[in-house]
Amino acid sequence: MAVNLRKKYYSKIVNFIVLFLMLFSSDPVEACTAFCLKTDKQIVLAKNLDWPINNGLLFTNKRGIYKTAFINHVKKISWLSKYGSITFNQFGKEFPLGGMNEKGLVIEELNSWGEPPNNSDAYKINEFQWVQYCLDNFSSIEEIIKSQDNLEIEPLFVNLHYLVCDSHGNTLIIEFYEGESHIYSGDDIVYPILSNNTYKNSLKYLKNFQGFGGDLSLSNDNTSGERFVRVASMMQENNLMDYEDLK
Repeated sequence: MAVNLRKKYYSKIVNFIVLFLMLFSSDPVEACTAFCLKTDKQIVLAKNLDWPINNGLLFTNKRGIYKTAFINHVKKISWLSKYGSITFNQFGKEFPLGGMNEKGLVIEELNSWGEPPNNSDAYKINEFQWVQYCLDNFSSIEEIIKSQDNLEIEPLFVNLHYLVCDSHGNTLIIEFYEGESHIYSGDDIVYPILSNNTYKNSLKYLKNFQGFGGDLSLSNDNTSGERFVRVASMMQENNLMDYEDLK
């Protein structure tokens, strides 16, 4: 059983990498971008990672392991991992940049900016371990949304935002700025894409371009906004925006 699950995880990860290279092989980007596709009864969440650190490890994370949040706060959360997962880590075990659990929940993080919320009554966890916490405990985006009422991210290094997809192809974007959490799901997600701007500002910028209500032509710049527009254009041109929900 474990061997079959591991093969499935690695197969999925390879699919993510291959698809992303195919989409961007003619015009490579120079910063992080993530997106989710559903087509031909398949779901793919892909991300490129351009970062000064070029080494990382793939970790197999087991079920039934007791864990505690690594954070200097009185209300640090503890839990017992419910699901196994595979993650890509650069800062040590339990601090993944992204991964997928055995229920098909996939999470990827990207750098963002802004002031996260600070509720003294909420349990705290750091920005990377939050990814592992969700993979350990949840099988759907609905479960992650419910967890936000009692759990807050307190960054150790940098403010992040997250693109999440579950096995039904439901997508979720979570980001933090202006002291608040901003959660997008369902019809709120017009394009399941993240770069390094807030999702709201990315959608606003997209409206300036041809095909999205504006007059500007797509450029070859690798700014966060341009990367968002480039992926949205590819998805629209290849009819990857209209699909049936997977059950």
